[in-house]
Amino acid sequence: MNREQVEYFVGSYGKMTDEALAYLLVTRNGQLSEEAEYALRHILGKRNPATLRQATEAAGRDLNAQEQHATRHAEVHKTTATVARWVLRGICILIFLRGIFEMLNGERNAVFGLALGVICLVAVELRRLLRWVLREMFNMR
Repeated sequence: MNREQVEYFVGSYGKMTDEALAYLLVTRNGQLSEEAEYALRHILGKRNPATLRQATEAAGRDLNAQEQHATRHAEVHKTTATVARWVLRGICILIFLRGIFEMLNGERNAVFGLALGVICLVAVELRRLLRWVLREMFNMR
């Protein structure tokens, strides 16, 4: 164990409030180096256990609330993205159908409507497919 690192951590942790130490315990428990863990145990031995327990419980409740909020936000974002994608698909299909009706009516530039509808639909689907491939390739979740 490196003595200089232990002294550094004792100095750093000694300056922290009970709330900051509680967040450190809740978020980094089991992930600290040997020196940091030793220094943390040393500092916690000098603090009031009841106050630390209350601060730790409050930090746990706060982190759980943050996780629930992030989960709800992600669900809303996913739903919004799905609805937007279906709206874009619908618009592309309407453009394509308009091109078909123009072609049936003998319009001269009906091919542009058909092409525009197909290009829009392909662009929407390619964008989604590309994002899926990148996410799977780099495991970005």
